[in-house]
Amino acid sequence: MPYNFWADINLGVALQTAVDRRWHCRFSEGLEIKPDLAATHVNLGVALQRRGRIDEAIIHYRKALELEPTSGGQCQPRVALAGLGQIDEAIAYYQKALEIKPDYAEAHYNLGDALQRRGQVAEAISHYEKALESNPDYAEATTTWASFWTTGTRGRGRGPFSEGPGTET
Repeated sequence: MPYNFWADINLGVALQTAVDRRWHCRFSEGLEIKPDLAATHVNLGVALQRRGRIDEAIIHYRKALELEPTSGGQCQPRVALAGLGQIDEAIAYYQKALEIKPDYAEAHYNLGDALQRRGQVAEAISHYEKALESNPDYAEATTTWASFWTTGTRGRGRGPFSEGPGTET
């Protein structure tokens, strides 16, 4: 019976949600066979992050981004890096993705989110707008952008992702 690489990876994804230690074996075997597959690194990063193994997760997120800097499914590692306090690194990865693919709506949106977290509201809004230019049906970008206008916080350092008052930008 021929080996089915994707079956192994999918089993790893399924096992990571269960209380089963075999998930790591599935991903490790997958990486031995195809070490250059970004999706495996992302899935392993997610599994490790869920288990509190943050440093290991970050290694796999970085590898996924090195392998596929603009892949649509690869926003996960950038979002995770930002969520793990690696905001500057996440911003650099978003910017790299946008250099390669300037109309990458998800990268613009998430770059806006990361900039908002740093209090750079005007720059954040600019990226939310670019996300909408690239994808006018992008619901999250529409909601976030609209919240700045409806709450009167445009450019004042406050918005849906900030933790308290920000500074003028």
